[in-house]
Order: sequence, then C-alpha cells, then structure tokens
Amino acid sequence: MCIRDRDEDEQAGKVGPYKIISLLGTGAFSKVLLAKPNDGSSSVSVALKMIACEPWKVDERMRVSWVREAETLKRISHPSIVNFLRAFRTPKHYTLVLEAVPGDELFELLSQHHAQVSQREWLVRRIFGELANAVHWMHSIHLVHRDIKLENIMLTRKLFASGSPLTPWTCLLYTSDAADDMQCV
Repeated sequence: MCIRDRDEDEQAGKVGPYKIISLLGTGAFSKVLLAKPNDGSSSVSVALKMIACEPWKVDERMRVSWVREAETLKRISHPSIVNFLRAFRTPKHYTLVLEAVPGDELFELLSQHHAQVSQREWLVRRIFGELANAVHWMHSIHLVHRDIKLENIMLTRKLFASGSPLTPWTCLLYTSDAADDMQCV
C-alpha cells in the first residue's frame, strides 16, 4: 500500500495514517516511532519501524533483510515476540506497524536498576526463562535471531515504577525485538 507524499510530514508529527507521539529509538538502518492512528479509530499505540526508501533501493542486503523481517513477522505468533500489524510505504519510507511495548529495554532496566534486579534472583530467573523459552520456540520452527542483545529485549511493563507492585507472580512477558536479523535455517 502506497500512501501519498503529503501523508508523511514528520515535522507536523504525521506518517501515513498515524500521528507521531515520540521517537522510541534508532538503529543502523531504521528508526522506531511511537504513534497512534490519526482517525481516532483506536487509542492503542503502535510502533512504526521506518527505513528510508533511498538506501533501501541501492543496498540489496538491507532490502533482503527488511523483506525477510516483514515476511517472518507476518507469519509467526508467540507471546514473547512483538506482533506485526501491517506495513505500508510512503514516497520517503517503508514502514512496519508493530505492537508497541510499554516497558523498557532490558539494557535500560539493568543500567538503571542493577541493585534492585540483583537482589531478586527470582526476577533474573524469570527474565532468563522467558528469553530461553522464546529462543527455543524460534529454533523449533527453524528460525534464528542473529542479534539478541539487551537493547533488543523489551519488557512489557516498567518494573520498578512507583506504585507498581513487583512479585514473582507479576506478568513479565517481555517482547524480544524480532527485528533485523531473523533467518530461517
């Protein structure tokens, strides 16, 4: 689906049918924006993963990686892997619309709350167990994530936010960013 050029104006906070809320992050070839539908059809936020059209046209490896990511995310469903919602193109960007994950990166959690995390062995076990479960599932369907790192592991909630009780039974299902480097083997 191609959206008209006038439907993309990042300065005005608009990309396709979405209103930009904030920048979530940038990668080597893409950026991720938090957004909501312009038409008010939903109050649910989404993550827009965008890659510029120009480099995509000349870099075959980038193009293959992007198409692989989109096709893979369309076909898989697991509680610990971010959900693909749709894709669209504007004259400036190719965009994947993904489920927005409200928590922090595991990197941020460990950087900001190392002492609190290290005092809760059950929490470390839970996070490791969920990551191992997601990786095992991916391997069972012959899928390999070649870029597992703390920055690509998202928590579904902010764990040490004030007023947010944290117990061994709190739902922590975190979403692994199944993004750039998944490959079928």
